[in-house]
Amino acid sequence: MGLQDTILALKWVQTNCVFFGGDPSRITGIVGDPSPFNILVFGESSGGQMIRALMASPKAKGLFKRAIIQSDPQNYPLENRTVSQGVVGEYALSQMGCSTLSCAQGLSISQIVSATTLVSNVAPYLNPAVPITPLSPTIDGTWVAGDWSALIASGSLPNQVDVIMGIYCYWAISNE
Repeated sequence: MGLQDTILALKWVQTNCVFFGGDPSRITGIVGDPSPFNILVFGESSGGQMIRALMASPKAKGLFKRAIIQSDPQNYPLENRTVSQGVVGEYALSQMGCSTLSCAQGLSISQIVSATTLVSNVAPYLNPAVPITPLSPTIDGTWVAGDWSALIASGSLPNQVDVIMGIYCYWAISNE
């Protein structure tokens, strides 16, 4: 999931909303100012996991003020760096026919997308340490400070914002 892209998009909205008819007075705050902008972020399912990652990201500090997390499978943890690089990264490189990141950077988008699909479907079964969502945001101490639940418990969540959480009661078993 593109945590860095999401943070960049939030910064872009702050800078450019006026050019699309947005009301700059509703986007309160200044980039770099510790008070949050008056922006609400919403995520459903894996999008909810992204909202948890944004709340755990020091790089997103002050970029939003409120969050809605809907049907976030809380048991899908954010990855740790060892699993992300070691198990998932090595498997992804092998599926691209590469052994280094520089090799992968020279591949076409279609080759990378094909490998990504395989990683999503197979990586959780390679090692018990790999979460069921192997391409989730990674706890690296810079972009994601730590596990969302642990950060809340310790009072050190980087983005302590207003949150509404909900779940659709038949979400995982619906036939629709």
